[in-house]
Amino acid sequence: MLMRRQDDAVLRALTHQLNSLRRIATTACRPHDEAPGSTAAKPPVDGKAELLRRRNYGNPPLPISPLLVGDKPRANRKPKASREQQKPEDLTEFQQALALNPYALALASPVRHCTLTSAKLPKHFLLPFSTSLIPPSGSPSEKSKASLQSGHHSSLSDALPATSYVLNDASVIAHLSKKSHWRTLVTERMKQHFAPTVQKNAKTINVKDFWSWNADATQIRERLERDVLNAVMEATEYESGRLVSDGDVEAACVILPCDFRGFAGNVADFMGAGAMTHRLPGPPAGTTASDIPMSRRLDLEKAIGLLKHDLTTKVQLAFDRLAAHTT
Repeated sequence: MLMRRQDDAVLRALTHQLNSLRRIATTACRPHDEAPGSTAAKPPVDGKAELLRRRNYGNPPLPISPLLVGDKPRANRKPKASREQQKPEDLTEFQQALALNPYALALASPVRHCTLTSAKLPKHFLLPFSTSLIPPSGSPSEKSKASLQSGHHSSLSDALPATSYVLNDASVIAHLSKKSHWRTLVTERMKQHFAPTVQKNAKTINVKDFWSWNADATQIRERLERDVLNAVMEATEYESGRLVSDGDVEAACVILPCDFRGFAGNVADFMGAGAMTHRLPGPPAGTTASDIPMSRRLDLEKAIGLLKHDLTTKVQLAFDRLAAHTT
C-alpha cells in the first residue's frame, strides 16, 4: 500500500512538470514575442492597416474595431456594462427605510484613509483637505506656492485634484496646527499634481519650501456650521415648506432656534414620535443675527419638525458631523 502511494505521488509530480513544459514551449513558439495584451498593426490590405490585439498563450490575435483604432488605451480595456440606477418606486419597504436612515448612510459612505492615524473609515467621519495654488505676486524670481485648506478640491477655487483626510475631531485639528504636524497631510498625489507647476520632480519637492497651512480650528468649525445652515434652508424651503411641520405628524428630527435668540421652543408635539432634537449653531463671538445672512433667512421663532425625506437626512448628517467635531 505504501509503495502504491509513493508511485501515485511521483506520477502526479511528473504530470505537473510535463504540463509546465508544454506551457513554456507554447509561449516560446508564439509567432510574435510581444507583451500580452499589446496591439500591433497587420500588413495593409487594400491600403488600410488593421490593428490586432495580441492574446496570451499563443492564441490567435483578434481584430480591433475601427472605431477604437485611434484610442489604444480604450482598445485594450475590457468593456463593462454600467449598472442602472434603481428607481425609487422600485425599492422595497426595507430599502426605502434604509435610504432615509442617516446612520446607515454615514456607515455606507465611501471608505477613505486617514493620513494621520492610517485608519480606514467611512468618509462621513473624516475631514477633507485640499491644495490650492497661490500664484506668484509678479516677481520673476518668485516661485509658485501651495496652500493646504479644509474642504474637498471640487469645492475650492484653484485647487489641485487630490484630497487627503483626517479624523473629524477638534483635538486633531489642534494637533495639526502645532509646529509643522500639518505637513503629513500633503500626500504624494498632491506633490505629483503640483510638480508641473514648479517644473520639478515630485520626489524632490520639499513640503516646507512650497506649502503653507491655511486651515485653523475656527475656519473648519464655521465651515461645518455653514453646511448645517445650508441643509436646513434647503429642507425648509422645499416645495413651499412641504417638509416642515408644527407637530401632530411623524417628524424625523426637530430643529430648535439657536441660543442667542432665547427661544426654548415647544417640542412636546414632536417627542411622541421619538424625533431627534438639534439646535441651530449660534453666531460667532462679536456678531449678531443680522450679520449672518443664512440665519436671517431662516428666522426661526419656534421649534420646527422636518418630515422624513432625503433632504431631511442631509440635515441630520450635517448636524452629526458638527457634533462629532465639537464633542
